[in-house]
Amino acid sequence: MTDPARVVASGKEIDRVRGAAALSKAALSGANLLELGAEFHARATSDPEDSGALMDLSTVLYLIGDSATANAVQTVALREKRLYRLDTVTTEHGPRLLVIMAPGDPAANTPIDYLVFDSDVRVDFLYVVPGLPPSTSLPDCDVVFVAIGEADETRQARQLAEAMLHTARVPVLNPAKRIAAVARDQASELLCTVPGAVVPRVRRLDLAALRNLASLVTPIATLLPDGGFPILIRPVGSHAGKGLAKLDTPEEVTEYLENVHSNEFYVSRFVDYRSPSGFYEKARLVLIQGRPLVCHLAVNEHWLVHYQTAKMNESAAKRSAEERFMAGFESGFVRKHGTALSEIAERMNLDYLVIDCGETRDGQLLIFEVDTNALVHALDPVDLFAYKQPVMQKVFSAFRAMLENASGRGAPRS
Repeated sequence: MTDPARVVASGKEIDRVRGAAALSKAALSGANLLELGAEFHARATSDPEDSGALMDLSTVLYLIGDSATANAVQTVALREKRLYRLDTVTTEHGPRLLVIMAPGDPAANTPIDYLVFDSDVRVDFLYVVPGLPPSTSLPDCDVVFVAIGEADETRQARQLAEAMLHTARVPVLNPAKRIAAVARDQASELLCTVPGAVVPRVRRLDLAALRNLASLVTPIATLLPDGGFPILIRPVGSHAGKGLAKLDTPEEVTEYLENVHSNEFYVSRFVDYRSPSGFYEKARLVLIQGRPLVCHLAVNEHWLVHYQTAKMNESAAKRSAEERFMAGFESGFVRKHGTALSEIAERMNLDYLVIDCGETRDGQLLIFEVDTNALVHALDPVDLFAYKQPVMQKVFSAFRAMLENASGRGAPRS
């Protein structure tokens, strides 16, 4: 009898995984992640061939912040198996999606399981692992999505994925060769001339260049052709505001380098985007085959805005601002910035793209970041964020429609 934790496809057993979305939702509903991790560990111990249990255990470890142990557990699992099936599908009548993944933290990949949670899309994850033999053939599927995000650590995996998919006989969404363009410095070069948009030029600088800047050997204008102090600086590879700072003088660069350790940094000019209300507002959008859809609006008193640190759950006024923004998104924000967003979609040339943006004081579209692996979800408490549920369902429906249309199963786009 086949183990219920596995399915048979093309004559081979595929281990099932619950994935980060299901485990995150369980935790938000009161489940103890440590207890879940213990269950996965017990499963893997009793059945050494249950690599799916190890993959879910590694996801739990990533979610609780134990990345070192998570990496070690995942490495053991991927040595044995690199193909896994998502176990949260309601039925399997929808598109058969093959997701190409890089090893490591789930955040290094497009979080597909959040986009198809409780849907009828059948999702298989195929990991491309440098140092291990690549797959010689693709599993049965209707469409492929390359989820590997842009990072120095994933460059080799993206190259392997591109080679593996070179002769694919099914549509490939977000092809690996296009993902490199979302790097902060490359994206700023591509988008800095978009009419109606403000995209500060980003430079990738090493320690020597920054020390020369701090000691006034190199003028700031030499490094940033579109501006000077104040500047934004962050380590290459950091996300969610880790290590991000606004520096007003060369002296502050010296102090920053004494406290934040990295070999390379991204540097750009700071644009003050405080709204007339006195708050800073940052929106997260997705472009799904060029169509802009809203995911959230974070409102904060400080210029460094992230949805969690903005404490949206603690402020009815902030949630009201987000609700108004979402309700008027198409008639207001898209009508105002639609031409710029269309130009961004054309230049980036990705089927799925996340944009973090705001507005300058004179009303232009201000781009903070474009990415493919930023988190898009509907896990916020429904009692506080009821208005977000229908908005996010539009995002998920658009994503599913993209899969249907790419595979030839859906109606063509108008």
